[in-house]
Amino acid sequence: MGRLDDETVAFCAYGEKGQEISVIDPKSCKVTDTYEVSNMNQFIPYKDGKLLSNDGTSLCIADYKKNKSEKYLKWMDYNISSSDLSSFGMLSDGRICAVVTSYNDNGSTTEIVLLEECDKSEVANIKQIKVA
Repeated sequence: MGRLDDETVAFCAYGEKGQEISVIDPKSCKVTDTYEVSNMNQFIPYKDGKLLSNDGTSLCIADYKKNKSEKYLKWMDYNISSSDLSSFGMLSDGRICAVVTSYNDNGSTTEIVLLEECDKSEVANIKQIKVA
């Protein structure tokens, strides 16, 4: 369950056609619309009526009304194991906040990771080294 915008709430569940997102009218608390979606485990509002959703390996920009999504980032590219991802959200300044909990023999560790979108020109040159 999550917000779609300032006034609308929705939830994901499995329905007759597979995974669906159902929109709830906040005044009547009744489902007003249902849309077929794919791989939407968690979602938060994004821009232009779209959602950021976790598909299990990546964060996607999802147009739930058209059942289309595009990959925004892969969690592993940021050294985040998707199996350790507890939740994510977007801060008011546009950064993405991810809560990551790792488990081992000594217990668990929880980290908060902040991801910030920037222009490619702002990133220092990176050399890739292939190891065989």
